[in-house]
Amino acid sequence: MVLPVYRPIPVYYPDWYWFVGSDKTQVFSSARMRFVPVADATYGAWLSTGRVPLSADDMAALYGVLFTQGVTSVSASTLLGRLSVAEYTAIRQAAAAQLAQGSGQLEQWLDMARVADRGINLYDPVTTAAKAALVAAGLLTQSRADAVFAPE
Repeated sequence: MVLPVYRPIPVYYPDWYWFVGSDKTQVFSSARMRFVPVADATYGAWLSTGRVPLSADDMAALYGVLFTQGVTSVSASTLLGRLSVAEYTAIRQAAAAQLAQGSGQLEQWLDMARVADRGINLYDPVTTAAKAALVAAGLLTQSRADAVFAPE
């Protein structure tokens, strides 16, 4: 008698689900970059293919895995290329004004973003703070910031 060979389904990080911590009522979707309830129809269809969600201790650990796999990152050239000349100029001017006032939050982010072909972790505290600061300063709308700061 020939027994079937078990072949696990390889993890495809851009479209996988994770339980985070001890909460089993929802899963984090890397495709949607948000939590969905376990009753979600798309999650149910995904489960029906034989795939099984993974577990992460917390969001920091999960974001670390997703960044390592390139899911939550974008290259500096791509991110900066999404900005119009006017948007980039306004951000540079705001960064200079911040420096003059003793705060270098935007300048720190721009320095990080200018490193050629460096992957930018979209969930790094410097990046999330810069995104929030750009919206708060009125330099980008929230929807525009979400588009600029999207994974590749």
